[in-house]
Amino acid sequence: MSKIILPLLLLPLLAGCAVVDLAAHGMKQYEKSKQPAVQQQTATAETESVSPSDTVPASEPEPVMAAPSSSGSIKAQSLD
Repeated sequence: MSKIILPLLLLPLLAGCAVVDLAAHGMKQYEKSKQPAVQQQTATAETESVSPSDTVPASEPEPVMAAPSSSGSIKAQSLD
C-alpha cells in the first residue's frame, strides 16, 4: 500500500519543480524580447564582422600511431 501512496505524494512536488523552471525560462525570454531592436542588431553585427584572420588558427592534430599487428591470427588462451 505504501509503495503506491509514496510516489503519488511525491508527484506534486516534482511537478512543482517543473513549474518553477518553466517560469524562469519564460522570464528570460521576456527579458530578451524587451531589449531594443537596435541593441540586438549591433550584437549580431559584431559577431558577423569577425573575420578568419581575427581568430586564432587551430593547431594541427597530432598524428595517430598505427596499432601493432597481431600477426593475423587469434590465439587461444587457457582459462586455468
